[in-house]
Amino acid sequence: MRLAAAAAFDQAPVEWRVTADEAQAASADVVVATPDVQWPAAVSFDPEQPDALLPAVRARLARGALGRLYVVTSPRAGSGATTLALELAARAAWAGKACFVDRDPTGGAVARLGLASAVPSTRTNDPPATVPLQGGIRLLRCPAQEADDADVYVIRTLSEFDTVVVDAGRIGADDAVVTRARAVLVVIAATASCASAAGELLEGLRDRPTALVANHTGWGGEVNRAELERLAGHRVTAELPFSAAVRDAERDGLCSVPRWTSWSRRVGRLYQALERL
Repeated sequence: MRLAAAAAFDQAPVEWRVTADEAQAASADVVVATPDVQWPAAVSFDPEQPDALLPAVRARLARGALGRLYVVTSPRAGSGATTLALELAARAAWAGKACFVDRDPTGGAVARLGLASAVPSTRTNDPPATVPLQGGIRLLRCPAQEADDADVYVIRTLSEFDTVVVDAGRIGADDAVVTRARAVLVVIAATASCASAAGELLEGLRDRPTALVANHTGWGGEVNRAELERLAGHRVTAELPFSAAVRDAERDGLCSVPRWTSWSRRVGRLYQALERL
């Protein structure tokens, strides 16, 4: 069966890299499965219609090109990464199908939204199952396993949604979600320690498209923008001011912050910039 599937790729474009794997590769643009393998979101190979495989793969590649993946992370807990990721997902939901992914094994975002019992962590081989949130967002909780397994799950959602925003928890430069991301947003609080920690993280991401977002700036901020940039060794892409409305939304487990706030308006401008990448 695998030999028949491999032969179906004989006429594939020379720039395609085709490999035979026992496990689903997170970095693959398209996964093809033989009938004896149950991999959700994979293109199914029909041995009775081998000529149908290449058109199906091309169609999946075209669909996958539409899926935008943004990864939001932070070197310190409490910097506002989850709040920003939810707000970006809410913005994306205005224009198309958007999914917010809680990749943190502890399920921090799910717990904050009061959905820990309603959204159990799933096994890697389960179909991606999402639940609805306010504003038309769908929520996916990653399997509580190793990062590589979770990333396989995340990448499968790209064929189902126009935009996927990942609240990533800790990341590595070679993680599949990072290598596939249109942009990685590193969120820091306006403190010297957080900016310094971000510098180490950004150094590892220097070959990736990254944006440094300074949160809770202005009133109550420990250091100014110039000092944050010096400590992080990276230009600040966006400053999000301190807002009581943001604090209230986080406390009340809301998915988004009121649109009239300065914080939300600046996130809107950040989202527009991301869409132009």
